Amino acid sequence: SESPVIGVVVAQSIDEELNDPFFSSIRKGIEKEYAKQGLSTLHTFRLRSMDKGAMLKDIDGLIVIGRISSDTVEKMTNRMEHIVFINHYADEDLYDCVHVDFVRAADRAIRHLQSLGYTHLGYIGGKEREHYFEGNAVIEDERQTTFMKRMQETGALHM
Repeated sequence: SESPVIGVVVAQSIDEELNDPFFSSIRKGIEKEYAKQGLSTLHTFRLRSMDKGAMLKDIDGLIVIGRISSDTVEKMTNRMEHIVFINHYADEDLYDCVHVDFVRAADRAIRHLQSLGYTHLGYIGGKEREHYFEGNAVIEDERQTTFMKRMQETGALHM
């Protein structure tokens, strides 16, 4: 049987991906596993260079890396059935998602450090972005929000 034609949509621009190795490692991992499985038809697209769906006509399934606005997903996929989102929690009734529960993970890490007696904790993080065809917007980073909330609750927030 013929190999399925899979598209990978990367929300980040090349510059953004180069500055954030997290996303490039995901893309490279997908490409490596695809080749390992002996599949040959994998097409990679950058969201901002796409022709709003025209390039996805012959695609059987899609892997989307990064947070993409729901309006952009609608325009891009034309209600395609086989889509997996990575690092984005999309409508679970329609799509499969691989996503970390950042609120739970951050809270567990902070509680663990506090249980060990650490009281002066710092937060270092990037910016969480939602992507569109035309660009992106900075949105709430649940890790930072959870850190601030937890530190306020325990009276350990110092700014």
